[in-house]
Amino acid sequence: MPMTMQEVAIWGVLAGGLLTLAGLALAEWLAEGRHRPALRNLVFVALMGTAVILIVGLPETLWPRLDGRVLRMFKASLGPLAASVTLYYLGQWMGGLREDAVMNRITNWSAAVMGVLALGLALAALLAPPERFRSVFMATAVCNVLAVLPGFAASARAAMLGDRLARWMALATAVLGAMTTGLYLHGLYLHGLAMQGVAWPWLGTGTVLVTVVLTLGFFILTSALVGVRNREQRRLARLSRIQPGMEPATQLPTGSHLLTRVEDALWTAKRRQAQVGVVALYLDNLYEPLEGDDRSSEYQILVAMAARIRRAAGFRCLVGIYHPRCFIVVITLDADRQAFAAALNRLRAYVGESIDLLGTDRGPRRFVPRVGVGVVVTDAADAVARVLLDEAEQEARASVPAEEVDTQY
Repeated sequence: MPMTMQEVAIWGVLAGGLLTLAGLALAEWLAEGRHRPALRNLVFVALMGTAVILIVGLPETLWPRLDGRVLRMFKASLGPLAASVTLYYLGQWMGGLREDAVMNRITNWSAAVMGVLALGLALAALLAPPERFRSVFMATAVCNVLAVLPGFAASARAAMLGDRLARWMALATAVLGAMTTGLYLHGLYLHGLAMQGVAWPWLGTGTVLVTVVLTLGFFILTSALVGVRNREQRRLARLSRIQPGMEPATQLPTGSHLLTRVEDALWTAKRRQAQVGVVALYLDNLYEPLEGDDRSSEYQILVAMAARIRRAAGFRCLVGIYHPRCFIVVITLDADRQAFAAALNRLRAYVGESIDLLGTDRGPRRFVPRVGVGVVVTDAADAVARVLLDEAEQEARASVPAEEVDTQY
Protein backbone atom coordinates (compact mmCIF):
# COMPACT_ATOMS: atom_id res chain seq x y z
CA MET A 1 0.00 0.00 0.00
CA PRO A 2 1.59 3.33 -1.02
CA MET A 3 2.20 6.11 1.46
CA THR A 4 0.06 9.21 1.55
CA MET A 5 1.68 12.60 1.18
CA GLN A 6 1.10 13.30 4.90
CA GLU A 7 2.86 10.09 5.89
CA VAL A 8 5.78 10.85 3.57
CA ALA A 9 6.09 14.30 5.16
CA ILE A 10 6.04 12.85 8.69
CA TRP A 11 8.65 10.20 7.86
CA GLY A 12 10.69 12.97 6.23
CA VAL A 13 10.61 14.92 9.49
CA LEU A 14 11.88 11.80 11.26
CA ALA A 15 14.71 11.45 8.74
CA GLY A 16 15.65 15.10 9.25
CA GLY A 17 15.64 14.71 13.02
CA LEU A 18 17.84 11.61 12.84
CA LEU A 19 20.22 13.38 10.47
CA THR A 20 20.46 16.29 12.93
CA LEU A 21 21.24 13.93 15.81
CA ALA A 22 23.90 12.22 13.70
CA GLY A 23 25.45 15.61 12.94
CA LEU A 24 25.52 16.48 16.63
CA ALA A 25 27.13 13.13 17.43
CA LEU A 26 29.76 13.76 14.74
CA ALA A 27 30.48 17.23 16.13
CA GLU A 28 30.81 15.81 19.65
CA TRP A 29 33.25 13.15 18.42
CA LEU A 30 35.41 15.73 16.66
CA ALA A 31 35.29 18.15 19.61
CA GLU A 32 36.33 15.48 22.11
CA GLY A 33 39.48 14.53 20.24
CA ARG A 34 37.87 11.46 18.64
CA HIS A 35 37.51 9.54 21.88
CA ARG A 36 36.08 6.03 21.71
CA PRO A 37 32.85 6.63 23.71
CA ALA A 38 31.91 9.53 21.42
CA LEU A 39 32.64 7.34 18.39
CA ARG A 40 30.33 4.67 19.77
CA ASN A 41 27.54 7.20 20.08
CA LEU A 42 28.12 8.33 16.49
CA VAL A 43 28.06 4.75 15.18
CA PHE A 44 24.92 3.99 17.19
CA VAL A 45 22.98 7.00 15.90
CA ALA A 46 24.12 6.54 12.29
CA LEU A 47 23.53 2.78 12.15
CA MET A 48 20.25 2.72 14.06
CA GLY A 49 18.95 5.80 12.22
CA THR A 50 19.71 4.26 8.83
CA ALA A 51 17.94 1.05 9.86
CA VAL A 52 14.86 3.03 10.91
CA ILE A 53 14.63 4.81 7.56
CA LEU A 54 15.02 1.53 5.64
CA ILE A 55 12.43 -0.28 7.77
CA VAL A 56 9.63 2.17 6.97
CA GLY A 57 10.45 2.09 3.25
CA LEU A 58 11.07 5.80 2.76
CA PRO A 59 13.95 5.44 0.22
CA GLU A 60 12.03 3.28 -2.27
CA THR A 61 8.95 5.46 -1.85
CA LEU A 62 10.89 8.57 -2.84
CA TRP A 63 13.08 6.80 -5.44
CA PRO A 64 11.24 3.72 -6.80
CA ARG A 65 14.24 2.65 -8.90
CA LEU A 66 16.15 1.85 -5.71
CA ASP A 67 13.95 -1.16 -5.02
CA GLY A 68 16.14 -4.21 -5.68
CA ARG A 69 17.94 -7.20 -4.23
CA VAL A 70 20.67 -5.18 -2.50
CA LEU A 71 18.15 -2.83 -0.87
CA ARG A 72 16.13 -5.83 0.35
CA MET A 73 19.30 -7.32 1.82
CA PHE A 74 20.03 -4.14 3.80
CA LYS A 75 16.39 -3.86 4.80
CA ALA A 76 16.41 -7.38 6.22
CA SER A 77 19.79 -7.30 7.94
CA LEU A 78 20.55 -3.73 9.03
CA GLY A 79 17.98 -3.77 11.84
CA PRO A 80 19.41 -6.88 13.53
CA LEU A 81 22.95 -5.60 12.91
CA ALA A 82 22.05 -2.30 14.61
CA ALA A 83 20.52 -4.28 17.49
CA SER A 84 23.73 -6.30 17.82
CA VAL A 85 25.94 -3.22 17.94
CA THR A 86 23.54 -1.46 20.32
CA LEU A 87 23.49 -4.37 22.76
CA TYR A 88 27.29 -4.53 22.82
CA TYR A 89 27.57 -0.77 23.32
CA LEU A 90 24.93 -0.96 26.05
CA GLY A 91 27.10 -3.41 27.97
CA GLN A 92 30.13 -1.16 27.60
CA TRP A 93 28.07 1.87 28.67
CA MET A 94 27.05 0.07 31.88
CA GLY A 95 30.64 -0.85 32.74
CA GLY A 96 31.05 -4.28 31.17
CA LEU A 97 32.69 -7.09 33.07
CA ARG A 98 34.21 -4.83 35.75
CA GLU A 99 30.71 -3.89 36.96
CA ASP A 100 28.73 -7.12 36.71
CA ALA A 101 29.50 -10.44 35.01
CA VAL A 102 25.83 -11.40 34.55
CA MET A 103 24.93 -8.12 32.86
CA ASN A 104 28.01 -8.40 30.67
CA ARG A 105 27.06 -11.93 29.57
CA ILE A 106 23.51 -10.85 28.76
CA THR A 107 24.62 -8.02 26.48
CA ASN A 108 27.58 -9.81 24.86
CA TRP A 109 25.79 -13.08 24.11
CA SER A 110 22.65 -11.38 22.84
CA ALA A 111 24.81 -9.11 20.67
CA ALA A 112 26.57 -12.16 19.21
CA VAL A 113 23.26 -13.90 18.50
CA MET A 114 21.85 -10.82 16.77
CA GLY A 115 25.04 -10.53 14.72
CA VAL A 116 24.65 -14.12 13.49
CA LEU A 117 20.96 -13.53 12.73
CA ALA A 118 21.85 -10.41 10.77
CA LEU A 119 24.21 -12.41 8.55
CA GLY A 120 21.62 -15.16 8.09
CA LEU A 121 18.86 -12.71 7.19
CA ALA A 122 21.12 -10.88 4.75
CA LEU A 123 21.89 -14.18 2.98
CA ALA A 124 18.19 -15.14 2.96
CA ALA A 125 17.21 -11.79 1.47
CA LEU A 126 19.81 -12.19 -1.28
CA LEU A 127 18.71 -15.73 -2.20
CA ALA A 128 14.94 -15.39 -1.78
CA PRO A 129 12.86 -14.25 -4.77
CA PRO A 130 11.05 -10.91 -4.39
CA GLU A 131 7.66 -12.58 -3.75
CA ARG A 132 9.13 -14.50 -0.79
CA PHE A 133 10.77 -11.48 0.83
CA ARG A 134 7.65 -11.04 2.99
CA SER A 135 8.66 -14.03 5.11
CA VAL A 136 12.24 -12.79 5.48
CA PHE A 137 11.10 -9.33 6.55
CA MET A 138 8.66 -10.76 9.08
CA ALA A 139 11.47 -12.85 10.56
CA THR A 140 13.55 -9.68 10.79
CA ALA A 141 10.71 -7.93 12.63
CA VAL A 142 10.37 -10.76 15.15
CA CYS A 143 14.13 -10.84 15.79
CA ASN A 144 14.38 -7.09 16.35
CA VAL A 145 11.41 -6.95 18.70
CA LEU A 146 12.78 -9.84 20.75
CA ALA A 147 16.20 -8.16 20.89
CA VAL A 148 14.69 -5.50 23.15
CA LEU A 149 14.23 -8.04 25.95
CA PRO A 150 17.93 -8.65 26.81
CA GLY A 151 18.58 -4.91 26.63
CA PHE A 152 15.78 -4.25 29.10
CA ALA A 153 16.91 -7.10 31.36
CA ALA A 154 20.50 -5.82 31.46
CA SER A 155 19.38 -2.24 32.15
CA ALA A 156 17.01 -3.35 34.89
CA ARG A 157 19.74 -5.43 36.54
CA ALA A 158 22.19 -2.52 36.41
CA ALA A 159 19.54 -0.26 37.94
CA MET A 160 18.96 -2.72 40.79
CA LEU A 161 22.70 -2.81 41.42
CA GLY A 162 22.73 0.96 41.95
CA ASP A 163 23.37 2.52 38.53
CA ARG A 164 21.07 5.55 38.57
CA LEU A 165 21.41 6.23 34.85
CA ALA A 166 20.46 2.63 34.08
CA ARG A 167 16.93 3.36 35.35
CA TRP A 168 16.48 5.83 32.54
CA MET A 169 18.11 3.42 30.10
CA ALA A 170 15.55 0.79 31.09
CA LEU A 171 12.85 3.33 30.23
CA ALA A 172 14.60 3.99 26.92
CA THR A 173 14.59 0.26 26.08
CA ALA A 174 10.87 0.10 26.85
CA VAL A 175 10.34 2.98 24.43
CA LEU A 176 12.56 1.09 21.97
CA GLY A 177 10.21 -1.91 22.15
CA ALA A 178 7.17 0.20 21.30
CA MET A 179 9.14 2.07 18.62
CA THR A 180 10.42 -1.13 16.96
CA THR A 181 6.95 -2.68 16.93
CA GLY A 182 5.46 0.42 15.34
CA LEU A 183 8.19 0.73 12.73
CA TYR A 184 7.93 -2.88 11.57
CA LEU A 185 4.14 -2.82 11.51
CA HIS A 186 4.29 0.20 9.22
CA GLY A 187 7.03 -1.42 7.17
CA LEU A 188 4.98 -4.57 6.72
CA TYR A 189 1.70 -2.86 5.94
CA LEU A 190 2.61 0.22 3.95
CA HIS A 191 4.81 -1.69 1.50
CA GLY A 192 2.59 -4.63 0.75
CA LEU A 193 4.38 -7.05 3.05
CA ALA A 194 1.47 -7.77 5.40
CA MET A 195 -0.08 -11.20 5.56
CA GLN A 196 -2.71 -11.62 2.90
CA GLY A 197 -6.29 -11.16 4.05
CA VAL A 198 -5.36 -9.21 7.20
CA ALA A 199 -6.71 -5.65 7.42
CA TRP A 200 -5.08 -3.09 9.71
CA PRO A 201 -7.41 -0.08 9.56
CA TRP A 202 -5.90 1.42 12.70
CA LEU A 203 -2.58 1.98 10.91
CA GLY A 204 -2.62 5.45 9.46
CA THR A 205 -1.34 8.98 9.82
CA GLY A 206 -2.03 9.04 13.56
CA THR A 207 -0.02 5.90 14.30
CA VAL A 208 2.76 7.14 12.02
CA LEU A 209 2.94 10.32 14.08
CA VAL A 210 3.03 8.35 17.36
CA THR A 211 5.79 6.10 16.01
CA VAL A 212 7.85 9.12 14.94
CA VAL A 213 7.47 10.71 18.39
CA LEU A 214 8.56 7.47 20.09
CA THR A 215 11.54 7.13 17.75
CA LEU A 216 12.79 10.67 18.27
CA GLY A 217 12.17 10.36 22.01
CA PHE A 218 14.25 7.17 22.14
CA PHE A 219 17.17 8.69 20.24
CA ILE A 220 17.13 11.92 22.26
CA LEU A 221 16.93 10.07 25.60
CA THR A 222 19.70 7.61 24.77
CA SER A 223 21.96 10.32 23.35
CA ALA A 224 21.48 12.36 26.53
CA LEU A 225 22.27 9.34 28.74
CA VAL A 226 25.36 8.51 26.71
CA GLY A 227 26.50 12.15 26.92
CA VAL A 228 26.09 12.24 30.70
CA ARG A 229 28.03 9.00 31.15
CA ASN A 230 30.78 10.15 28.78
CA ARG A 231 31.19 13.41 30.73
CA GLU A 232 31.44 11.47 33.98
CA GLN A 233 34.11 9.21 32.51
CA ARG A 234 36.10 12.18 31.18
CA ARG A 235 35.93 13.91 34.54
CA LEU A 236 37.15 10.80 36.36
CA ALA A 237 39.94 10.33 33.84
CA ARG A 238 41.01 13.94 34.30
CA LEU A 239 41.00 13.61 38.08
CA SER A 240 42.93 10.35 37.97
CA ARG A 241 46.00 11.95 36.45
CA ILE A 242 48.07 14.90 37.63
CA GLN A 243 48.65 17.31 34.79
CA PRO A 244 52.03 19.07 34.71
CA GLY A 245 51.74 22.66 35.84
CA MET A 246 48.32 22.17 37.44
CA GLU A 247 47.57 22.29 41.17
CA PRO A 248 46.14 18.80 41.96
CA ALA A 249 43.25 19.80 44.24
CA THR A 250 41.85 22.66 42.14
CA GLN A 251 43.20 21.85 38.66
CA LEU A 252 44.30 25.50 38.34
CA PRO A 253 47.58 26.49 36.64
CA THR A 254 50.44 27.21 39.00
CA GLY A 255 54.19 27.84 38.94
CA SER A 256 55.85 28.31 35.57
CA HIS A 257 52.69 27.14 33.82
CA LEU A 258 50.78 30.03 35.38
CA LEU A 259 53.46 32.51 34.28
CA THR A 260 53.21 31.21 30.72
CA ARG A 261 49.42 31.57 30.77
CA VAL A 262 49.72 35.13 32.12
CA GLU A 263 52.22 36.01 29.38
CA ASP A 264 49.80 34.65 26.79
CA ALA A 265 47.00 36.77 28.26
CA LEU A 266 49.24 39.85 28.17
CA TRP A 267 50.17 39.17 24.54
CA THR A 268 46.49 38.83 23.59
CA ALA A 269 45.61 42.08 25.39
CA LYS A 270 48.56 43.82 23.73
CA ARG A 271 47.24 42.90 20.29
CA ARG A 272 43.92 44.43 21.27
CA GLN A 273 45.71 47.52 22.63
CA ALA A 274 43.92 46.97 25.92
CA GLN A 275 44.79 47.13 29.59
CA VAL A 276 44.85 44.18 31.96
CA GLY A 277 43.79 43.92 35.55
CA VAL A 278 45.59 41.45 37.82
CA VAL A 279 43.68 40.58 40.97
CA ALA A 280 45.43 38.73 43.81
CA LEU A 281 43.41 37.14 46.60
CA TYR A 282 45.59 36.29 49.59
CA LEU A 283 44.05 33.75 51.99
CA ASP A 284 45.80 34.65 55.24
CA ASN A 285 44.27 32.02 57.54
CA LEU A 286 44.44 28.98 55.23
CA TYR A 287 46.37 26.84 57.70
CA GLU A 288 44.53 27.77 60.90
CA PRO A 289 42.03 24.87 60.73
CA LEU A 290 44.79 22.27 60.32
CA GLU A 291 45.39 19.89 63.23
CA GLY A 292 48.40 17.58 63.29
CA ASP A 293 48.92 15.84 59.95
CA ASP A 294 45.33 16.34 58.77
CA ARG A 295 45.48 17.99 55.34
CA SER A 296 41.84 17.45 54.34
CA SER A 297 40.77 20.90 55.57
CA GLU A 298 43.34 22.59 53.34
CA TYR A 299 42.09 20.71 50.28
CA GLN A 300 38.46 21.50 51.07
CA ILE A 301 39.24 25.19 51.46
CA LEU A 302 41.29 25.35 48.26
CA VAL A 303 38.63 23.57 46.21
CA ALA A 304 35.83 25.75 47.58
CA MET A 305 37.79 28.98 47.08
CA ALA A 306 38.79 28.00 43.54
CA ALA A 307 35.16 27.28 42.63
CA ARG A 308 33.99 30.60 44.07
CA ILE A 309 36.71 32.59 42.30
CA ARG A 310 35.97 30.89 38.97
CA ARG A 311 32.29 31.63 39.42
CA ALA A 312 32.89 35.27 40.26
CA ALA A 313 35.53 35.91 37.58
CA GLY A 314 33.71 34.21 34.72
CA PHE A 315 34.93 31.83 32.05
CA ARG A 316 36.84 34.35 29.92
CA CYS A 317 39.32 35.22 32.68
CA LEU A 318 42.51 33.43 33.63
CA VAL A 319 42.40 31.98 37.15
CA GLY A 320 45.48 30.40 38.75
CA ILE A 321 47.33 29.79 42.02
CA TYR A 322 50.52 31.77 42.58
CA HIS A 323 51.15 29.77 45.74
CA PRO A 324 48.74 27.94 48.09
CA ARG A 325 47.64 31.11 49.88
CA CYS A 326 47.40 33.35 46.81
CA PHE A 327 44.93 33.05 43.95
CA ILE A 328 45.43 35.10 40.79
CA VAL A 329 42.81 36.41 38.36
CA VAL A 330 43.85 38.11 35.11
CA ILE A 331 41.13 40.14 33.36
CA THR A 332 41.41 41.96 30.04
CA LEU A 333 39.76 45.35 30.47
CA ASP A 334 37.27 46.54 27.89
CA ALA A 335 36.37 50.16 27.23
CA ASP A 336 33.49 49.79 29.68
CA ARG A 337 35.05 49.41 33.14
CA GLN A 338 31.74 48.55 34.79
CA ALA A 339 32.22 44.86 34.03
CA PHE A 340 35.62 44.89 35.75
CA ALA A 341 34.19 46.70 38.78
CA ALA A 342 31.32 44.21 38.94
CA ALA A 343 33.77 41.29 38.81
CA LEU A 344 35.78 42.79 41.68
CA ASN A 345 32.62 43.21 43.75
CA ARG A 346 31.65 39.59 43.11
CA LEU A 347 35.13 38.38 44.05
CA ARG A 348 35.13 40.31 47.32
CA ALA A 349 31.66 39.05 48.18
CA TYR A 350 32.18 35.37 47.30
CA VAL A 351 35.62 34.80 48.83
CA GLY A 352 34.50 36.12 52.21
CA GLU A 353 31.66 33.63 52.63
CA SER A 354 32.11 30.92 55.26
CA ILE A 355 33.01 27.32 54.36
CA ASP A 356 31.72 24.25 56.22
CA LEU A 357 34.63 21.83 56.71
CA LEU A 358 33.76 18.14 56.93
CA GLY A 359 35.61 15.02 57.99
CA THR A 360 37.37 16.39 61.08
CA ASP A 361 37.55 14.56 64.42
CA ARG A 362 35.52 17.23 66.19
CA GLY A 363 32.73 17.18 63.62
CA PRO A 364 31.83 19.86 61.06
CA ARG A 365 33.42 23.26 61.54
CA ARG A 366 32.82 26.62 59.96
CA PHE A 367 35.80 28.34 58.42
CA VAL A 368 35.55 32.06 57.66
CA PRO A 369 38.22 33.09 55.10
CA ARG A 370 40.29 36.14 55.93
CA VAL A 371 41.19 37.40 52.49
CA GLY A 372 43.13 40.38 51.27
CA VAL A 373 42.48 41.64 47.75
CA GLY A 374 45.14 43.36 45.64
CA VAL A 375 44.44 44.94 42.26
CA VAL A 376 46.99 46.09 39.68
CA VAL A 377 45.83 47.68 36.41
CA THR A 378 48.36 48.40 33.67
CA ASP A 379 48.87 48.58 29.92
CA ALA A 380 49.57 45.17 28.47
CA ALA A 381 52.31 46.56 26.20
CA ASP A 382 54.58 47.49 29.12
CA ALA A 383 53.68 44.68 31.52
CA VAL A 384 55.95 41.92 32.83
CA ALA A 385 54.11 38.85 34.11
CA ARG A 386 56.15 38.11 37.24
CA VAL A 387 56.33 41.78 38.26
CA LEU A 388 52.55 42.11 37.96
CA LEU A 389 51.96 39.00 40.07
CA ASP A 390 54.40 40.15 42.76
CA GLU A 391 52.86 43.62 42.97
CA ALA A 392 49.34 42.25 43.20
CA GLU A 393 50.36 39.73 45.87
CA GLN A 394 52.08 42.38 47.98
CA GLU A 395 49.05 44.63 47.81
CA ALA A 396 46.79 41.70 48.77
CA ARG A 397 48.99 40.86 51.78
CA ALA A 398 48.84 44.48 52.94
CA SER A 399 45.03 44.57 52.70
CA VAL A 400 44.36 41.49 54.85
CA PRO A 401 41.92 42.40 57.66
CA ALA A 402 43.73 42.79 60.97
CA GLU A 403 40.99 41.40 63.20
CA GLU A 404 41.00 37.76 64.19
CA VAL A 405 38.00 35.64 63.23
CA ASP A 406 36.80 32.59 65.17
CA THR A 407 36.92 29.59 62.85
CA GLN A 408 34.71 27.25 64.92
CA TYR A 409 31.05 26.98 65.65
